[in-house]
Amino acid sequence: GWDINQEETSRQSAKNIRVKPVQSELEKLLKLAWRTPGKTGFIVTRNLLTNTFQQHPIKIGDDTYKRLQELARPNLDVYFGCAEFNTADNRKGANVYVLNGFHVDLDCGDDKAASGKGYTDWTAAKDAVYAFCALANLPKPNVVIKSGGGIHAYWYMTTGLDPSAWYEFAVKLKATARALNFLADPSRTSDGASLMRAPGSFNHKYDPPRPVEILKCSDHLIPNDVMLNAIEEAFVKHAQPIDRTDDSDDVTTHASAKNRSKGMTLHGSHSLKELAAMLNEVDPDSDYHRWFSVLSAIHHETGGSEDGFDLANTWSARGQKYKGEAEIRIKWNSLDGHQGNPITVGTIKKIL
Repeated sequence: GWDINQEETSRQSAKNIRVKPVQSELEKLLKLAWRTPGKTGFIVTRNLLTNTFQQHPIKIGDDTYKRLQELARPNLDVYFGCAEFNTADNRKGANVYVLNGFHVDLDCGDDKAASGKGYTDWTAAKDAVYAFCALANLPKPNVVIKSGGGIHAYWYMTTGLDPSAWYEFAVKLKATARALNFLADPSRTSDGASLMRAPGSFNHKYDPPRPVEILKCSDHLIPNDVMLNAIEEAFVKHAQPIDRTDDSDDVTTHASAKNRSKGMTLHGSHSLKELAAMLNEVDPDSDYHRWFSVLSAIHHETGGSEDGFDLANTWSARGQKYKGEAEIRIKWNSLDGHQGNPITVGTIKKIL
């Protein structure tokens, strides 16, 4: 597995890094995350020496863990895809088959805490997860991982959800987190194609590298009705959606309470779920002009709302050119008060 005993971290000492032949911590997690034989899971690695990424599609089944052993090498950042995918062709949202649980990503550090986007350290982040569950009356997560730079928490259910159903509840979970000031990264919470750091690997953002460790991993799955009813009730109680503008049941057609306080309204006729489906077919790594045109279309269609920003940031984060939320925020805010001819959702439709 990826239980790596890293004696030194420099390139020159790479040969001194040993991989112990023990049960992979990632294997424990993937037994919960990937369950459908014949479908595809994705491992993504970053080679530290060449700074290149490589996607490794893995057929779910008897050979899954053999493939994991083949990838157990030093000098790699290792990530896993949260979803099961229909094929090995790509890791885009449109290829997602099912998701077996929900996830949140909490960042840590003095800078994150000072900016209101995270917690001082991993213990504070872990405590915040359980405090959020208590306040929102949600089940406790059955998997908690110390990511080296924060905390990842997962709620795995007895039965997986198709992408549309999962997204509906993930958006409600994200809205509840925002309403209760639970500082989970919103771009992760509702992104079904997310990559998360693999337990048993190392987070090489730090010197020395920090281990990615399982703090809790229970195979006691949460019944679907328990989890989904809890999310729904928490959303209704805490997120306070504004009055609906049409007969749709999709909560994502409405601005959050935060946006309402700013007087923001949605300009377009498409729900966030519909926009997300379109964006699944658009490459965020296209040229800058096309990327900014898509960003502008999202901004116009959502009235510059926070939910619209989260969607734009989540879409941008799927690309290799993504430089972080701060850069997206600057571009997004530059579109406020735009007086010229708007770039509409028709721009996105022309790309499809």
